[in-house]
Amino acid sequence: MLWGYLKLRGKRQEKSVENINDGNVTIKFEGDNNTIIIQKTVYQLSRSAKVMGSAAKMLEPISKGAADKLEFRDDGKARVTTDRQAADEIIEYYESMKDDESEPQTMTVPLRIRSPVFDVHDKTWDFMLFDNKISADISATSIAADAIARGGSAINDLYRVKLQVIERHTPGGQTKFDYKILEVLEFRPGHLEEQQSGLDLGGE
Repeated sequence: MLWGYLKLRGKRQEKSVENINDGNVTIKFEGDNNTIIIQKTVYQLSRSAKVMGSAAKMLEPISKGAADKLEFRDDGKARVTTDRQAADEIIEYYESMKDDESEPQTMTVPLRIRSPVFDVHDKTWDFMLFDNKISADISATSIAADAIARGGSAINDLYRVKLQVIERHTPGGQTKFDYKILEVLEFRPGHLEEQQSGLDLGGE
C-alpha cells in the first residue's frame, strides 16, 4: 500500500522505474541499488502532489510532536506504522515535488484585452475570458506584431482564439491554470465594437 512504500522509500532517490506486464513497476534506488516491486497504481499515487499533500497534512501532528505515530491496522494488528522520522521524510519529499499537470485542453473562446498593452514585446498579455481575468502566452501568434501595425491595443479589442489550458496542482495545495493562445481566428478592434457584430462570441 501507499504508506508502506512511502516509509520504505524515505529519503532515497529513485534511479530507475520500469513497468512490468502484470501491472507492477520495478523501482531501483540510488546509492545502495536496492530494488523493489510495487503496484503501478501505488507508485502513481506517490507521484501525485495532490495525494501527497493530503498525506503530509495527516502527518503534520507527528512531525510537530503532537502525536507519536500513525498506524494502519488489520484485524487489530498494526500493519504499517509511521513514526516521526518517517513522517519528516515523507513531508520533505512532498515539499520537493513539482506541480501535477493535466493534459493540455484546447478550446475556442472570445478574449478581450483587459488593459492596453504598451510593451508589445511582452509575451504574456492580460485578457478577460468571459468574467475571468487571465494572463495568456501570445508567443505562438502575431498578436504583438499586429498591435504594432495598428499603433497599439485598446481595452475592448476582441479576439476569438484557440486557447490551450493546462491545470496544475501545486505541492502547496493550490490549483493554477496556464493559458496559451495557439491561433487567432478573428479580431475586432475595440473602437469598431458596435459596428462589427458578426463575430461569434460563443465558446466551444
